[in-house]
Amino acid sequence: MKKFFTPNRLLRCHAIFFVVCVQFCIGGTARAATCDAGQYMNNGECTQCISPYYCPGDDLSYECPGTNLTKSDVLNLIPNISDYGDISYSTTAHTVTPTSITNCSMRPVNASNDACANIYTVLDYSIDSSDYTKASGTTLCHAAQIGYYLQNHYTGTGYRNVAPCTNEIPANSHYSGPGTPDVGDCPWECDDGFGHTSDDRCLPLCRIGDTAMNGINIYAEKHTKYAMAVPRNGATCWINATRDNGGKLQMVN
Repeated sequence: MKKFFTPNRLLRCHAIFFVVCVQFCIGGTARAATCDAGQYMNNGECTQCISPYYCPGDDLSYECPGTNLTKSDVLNLIPNISDYGDISYSTTAHTVTPTSITNCSMRPVNASNDACANIYTVLDYSIDSSDYTKASGTTLCHAAQIGYYLQNHYTGTGYRNVAPCTNEIPANSHYSGPGTPDVGDCPWECDDGFGHTSDDRCLPLCRIGDTAMNGINIYAEKHTKYAMAVPRNGATCWINATRDNGGKLQMVN
């Protein structure tokens, strides 16, 4: 004869199942996380994750790891790398911060090339490969090299592009710094052995003795209609001059 469960037996079965479930779900490992992603369980309380740790949402915090990426590995991960030319990079100089509190990111520093002195990018950490395997965000330049200027402002001090300075400079001179962002003019100065004239030329300085007098350049040759001769060991150097309204000579660069 077949046996059927009575209502009392069904109630006892449900009670046994409930006890087993409570013991397993609470006392065992199979339970839902209590804290949100970006937090971890700390002495029974959900605590905000802080650098250099990340908290993916399993109630635990993990230290952001370092990287074994080589210079070429890092450069291959930087988007639009061709826009920045031959970049130098120090694999030992980097910061690891959880730009997202649920994962880690690395910002290489000392990344630069002839045009940009500070290239910024962010490499994201991959749990699957246990390394930083992709770049996120926009690659930016934060400081142009001498003779270049920043273009296309993105945010803060970051710009999307770098270009050579646009202002023409005289012969025998060189750029002495980066240009004004989104404008292009760069500061410049005369090469060694040349003096900056009042009409923005760079002319040869005197090669015998002093090259200046009271802040006024002494030139190897006469370049202006009026000039003051400066004897030098049997030779003559010159100070540029002009006449004032009274006809008196005034020294000028």
